[in-house]
Amino acid sequence: MDCQRPGQKEIDPPAEQATSLPPLLPPPDFLANRAPLPDLLLKDKRENRYFTGFPAFGWSPETGVTYGAAVQWFDNGPADSPFFRFTPYRQRIAVAATDSTGGSTSVIIGYDRPYVADSPWRIRGAGVFDRNRFENYFGIGASTLGPLTYPGSPKRYDDWDEYEDALNRNVGGQTWARYNDYRKTEVGALVTVERDFWGGWLRPLLGLQITHVDVKDYTGDTINGATMEPTRLFTDHQDGKISGFRGGWDNALKLGLTFDTRDFEPDPASGVMLQAVGRVSSEALGSAFNYQQVTLGARGFHNLLGNSGRLILAGRADLRHAIRRRTFLLCSGHSIHRRRR
Repeated sequence: MDCQRPGQKEIDPPAEQATSLPPLLPPPDFLANRAPLPDLLLKDKRENRYFTGFPAFGWSPETGVTYGAAVQWFDNGPADSPFFRFTPYRQRIAVAATDSTGGSTSVIIGYDRPYVADSPWRIRGAGVFDRNRFENYFGIGASTLGPLTYPGSPKRYDDWDEYEDALNRNVGGQTWARYNDYRKTEVGALVTVERDFWGGWLRPLLGLQITHVDVKDYTGDTINGATMEPTRLFTDHQDGKISGFRGGWDNALKLGLTFDTRDFEPDPASGVMLQAVGRVSSEALGSAFNYQQVTLGARGFHNLLGNSGRLILAGRADLRHAIRRRTFLLCSGHSIHRRRR
């Protein structure tokens, strides 16, 4: 939802009308190590409050054509504030809604407020509604990387189109058309609190996520005049290979630590961000699941043109590891295995 840089004007003013840059005032002690925004970005940063909006279009093999829009409200504060040159904004509210030809619908609302009341504390909140009528499920483990199969045929398929044609056949009033699909609806909210240390380079994080996931299987449904045979999801559930088939609450506590030297958080030209986030889902939090997950991430940015322009070399690496009592399906925002169509 950071598709447009906060504070960027839609049309840059002619050089002769450009205003001077705001004064560089000493930042608070908790931002002492942060570099000020580059002049290339600072010259376009607006004061106080304003709205931006933009359409959203995309395509993927799983969801087809995606279309929607986003609206953002920013509060940058006055230019004579010591925060103006060191923060992307003082507040932001973002709303985005998308739909797709492949049955996926999403609505996201986010709020972010760095340095609440001129303090080192930061509050973020988000709410999400996400529905996918054709969420993929191809099983678990390394076997999912082999040729495609289904119980209605002894054949092993290497070509997706041939496999899909076989699934869609009506054989004596029976079909396997939704063998690798299920319907998933997720509604949730997340609140996190962070605090700056080490002159703005280090931020511990504490958060709480409340999510409800609803799962509906296609087994027994009528599809194009034929009865749907048992899906792979239903069969693995019956065999005890997965849990969460009925859906339920997936609530979690989040703990994290971020080392961040980026010069401009929404659109950086230099610096690094190293992050470790742990996620603990427990029945003690009202969750239907007990598991732990650790995510490690690293991002780096370098402007190849220096002060003369912007040509950014960027890199990113992520590692995620989950610890759980047994394989389950409904860890929020995840599925066991997804294969590109």
